[in-house]
Amino acid sequence: MGGMSSKTLTDLIIAPGAYVTVATVDMGALVETIEVNVSMERYFPDLYGAKGNIKGTGHINRAICQVTFRMAEWEYAKFVTIWNQIGTSTDANSEKVGDGTLGKIADADYAAVVILGFTLHDDKPVQVELDNAFLANDPSFSLSDREDSFIEVTMESAYLVTAPTTAPFNIQMDKG
Repeated sequence: MGGMSSKTLTDLIIAPGAYVTVATVDMGALVETIEVNVSMERYFPDLYGAKGNIKGTGHINRAICQVTFRMAEWEYAKFVTIWNQIGTSTDANSEKVGDGTLGKIADADYAAVVILGFTLHDDKPVQVELDNAFLANDPSFSLSDREDSFIEVTMESAYLVTAPTTAPFNIQMDKG
């Protein structure tokens, strides 16, 4: 027995209302898709005489979760949340990102990232959470006279020194 079943239609995911929060700040309107990437580094010893990996000898050495989204809204409150690592400031005339002192990524620059607003086809909510996430890419944008600009952002989960073997991310699906 394989393939589709009567349960297939309720187990599909649809995400037209999905949105991202970083440190509880809604990142606003997004362009295109939200991408979630979980990458795992696996290790199997190269045992003499074995023609491949041996069951029971493998290890997961590393698991990282990244979320990539494209922000359509250019709002300072959102920039402060994701770009705080390079400095932010505001005065009576302007709000600025950059001109900060570079160095160690501060504890305040790590934040919870949550993807909400999407469901299985039977309307059971699904959410993705990254703990202790930091800005992992070099955000870039293009300016055009024909299209709206957006900023691509990648946030990556980080482990805690007190829990160095506990994956700092999860995907939750409601049972009810």
